[in-house]
Amino acid sequence: MLKWLVFPILMLNARAADPFEQWAPKPAEHWHDAFPLKAGPWGGRMFGGTSQERIAMFRAAPGFDGLNSHGARLDLNWLNPEPPAGYRRSMDRATGIATVSFDRSGSRITESVFLSKAESLLVVHLLSDKPGALDFQVSLTLPGGAEYRVKDRRELDAEGLRVWVLPFESDVESSGQGLAVRGEGEALILLALGSRQELNERLGALGRKYDGRESFPDLTKVWAGLLDAKLHEHD
Repeated sequence: MLKWLVFPILMLNARAADPFEQWAPKPAEHWHDAFPLKAGPWGGRMFGGTSQERIAMFRAAPGFDGLNSHGARLDLNWLNPEPPAGYRRSMDRATGIATVSFDRSGSRITESVFLSKAESLLVVHLLSDKPGALDFQVSLTLPGGAEYRVKDRRELDAEGLRVWVLPFESDVESSGQGLAVRGEGEALILLALGSRQELNERLGALGRKYDGRESFPDLTKVWAGLLDAKLHEHD
């Protein structure tokens, strides 16, 4: 009799090992299946695509989960056409960090996404377990077909919005209406809202805060600082 009691208890403990995690074995196809991102007045949805990743942004409001997104959308196009394997999309509801991981061309790619309340930023961190395996292009989709421009080679600049594409080792190149990175192992993509003057000072302020210098900060330190701030957001 005892063995029949022990087995269900063990299974219950296994299922409850991480009660805050939500996960899916494939990218979201519809708005309601995409993982919600929240931080203060910000809201977002992360789809987790392996050909095109879409992260929709909007101002949060009561009941915003039921809205369609009419705000800006960050588009990340993966430039490697090989089909992925071992896909996993997860959401840690305790921390608000969404993660996508999959295998492609012999390497494991991991994408971590969150909204930082402390810094008022959308943070996207890309990592490959093999050097040079990240090839991607970043662009924007804006409401009403609004235009944006490539600024200072690593920035996308729109009215009230700025995106920085920051590979850890390689260069960024202009590619059509976006920015492309090839042969990289780790990268940060940051999106901020604000006035033009505020946005002009944002990246330098982050470097000064997390690395003590405004120009060419150590991106490893910036990423570590942003992640630590997110993990302690509810302390």
